[in-house]
Amino acid sequence: MKRAFVLVSVLAVAFIIASGLTDKAKVTEKATRLCNFTFAINSVR
Repeated sequence: MKRAFVLVSVLAVAFIIASGLTDKAKVTEKATRLCNFTFAINSVR
């Protein structure tokens, strides 16, 4: 349940970033960083 919620949150934020920026390279980089950050938090807990 918790992982599903985190995944949805990451996708939502990534979508917001994508809609706010037109440069796809920057969007991909930020989304990747966000995912890595979230996974790091999950592995700590």
